Amino acid sequence: MANRDIKPQNILITRSTKSPHPRILISDFGLSKKLSGDQSSFHNTLVSAGGTVGWRAPECMTESSIHTTDSESSALSLHPNSSDHQSDKGIKITRAIDIFSCGCVFYYVLSNGDHPFGARYDRESNILKECYSLNRLREFGEEGVEAVDLIEKMIRHNPKER
Repeated sequence: MANRDIKPQNILITRSTKSPHPRILISDFGLSKKLSGDQSSFHNTLVSAGGTVGWRAPECMTESSIHTTDSESSALSLHPNSSDHQSDKGIKITRAIDIFSCGCVFYYVLSNGDHPFGARYDRESNILKECYSLNRLREFGEEGVEAVDLIEKMIRHNPKER
């Protein structure tokens, strides 16, 4: 199953009456795509790629969906990785799209509401350019180093590397 719309608003947390640990659920499977047991990918179309703007993996975006603004990107310390954007029409989308979104959500939770790819209107452009900042995790000291390592692997541009 690929959810295709993982974002903070679709993560539900409740206290469990049977366990001291919270119960965490992913909700809103309206865009999900069921994959058979041996199937790990599906074809990307404008209708089926899914996702919410700013939380989608780069392979879910087409050139027509890129939104670029200058609002807050200059104020952020962004990590540039050079990579030319190519049209993603017809490529196969894998479960790695959910891993990308989960990486963004992990950072969002750990940073108390920041997004690794910046301000709301800059995110899609920054995702495509691989410009991110995980600076807020430095507050955690040595534990932050592990979090940075995990999240960087989850938000890699190349889905095969996630």
